[in-house]
Amino acid sequence: MQSEQPRGFFWLLRSNPRLWATVIPVVTLLLAAFATSFFLLPYLPKDLRDAFESADSQANSKQLHVAERVAVKAELRRLATAAQERSIDYAECEEAIQRVRDVMFEASLTRGLVQKFTTQKSLPEEGKAAAEQALRRYAAAFIHGKVDEQTAEAIENLTVEVDDQGQRHFREQLPFDELQGLLHAMATAADEAGIPESVEPINVTARVKAIVDQALAKQ
Repeated sequence: MQSEQPRGFFWLLRSNPRLWATVIPVVTLLLAAFATSFFLLPYLPKDLRDAFESADSQANSKQLHVAERVAVKAELRRLATAAQERSIDYAECEEAIQRVRDVMFEASLTRGLVQKFTTQKSLPEEGKAAAEQALRRYAAAFIHGKVDEQTAEAIENLTVEVDDQGQRHFREQLPFDELQGLLHAMATAADEAGIPESVEPINVTARVKAIVDQALAKQ
């Protein structure tokens, strides 16, 4: 009688497609994170190392898709390689890192707002597309510094509540009238900031690659 061959980890993956689909993105992300951190050599200036490490940590945001996290970390690696080889000025490298971080912040804020307020129970299905545009437009205005502090504070106050300890928290659900008031305030702020009527979803991968390409092309 022929003995049964041992069944290992790869056999388990092959026989369970769903497990395979889950494992591959996770492994890819872990490898990318390791690769990005691994080559930040100690002799880079501390300020530059800190900038890379902060950007690398920010790239783990849950608001970024797995493929975007991997792509951002790969672009950070390109920058770090250039800095390591002294083929890019340290100051320009740090500036490019900040621009990459700005893109990630914009994506995280925009997607967070869209996820939070387009899933409100009081928002009818037919109103979600318009709500998403209002949220994207306001996020773009806010991120680019085109919303004055008083307006931003007034809009924030519509989205939060204060608990018994005086702590401010996002309100879980808004009644229909209050939600419409919030979206109207955001759309008005975007209008005053000159934001176009339609704002496309943020392509994090393309924008980050363009930033790094531009930084390296100057050298």
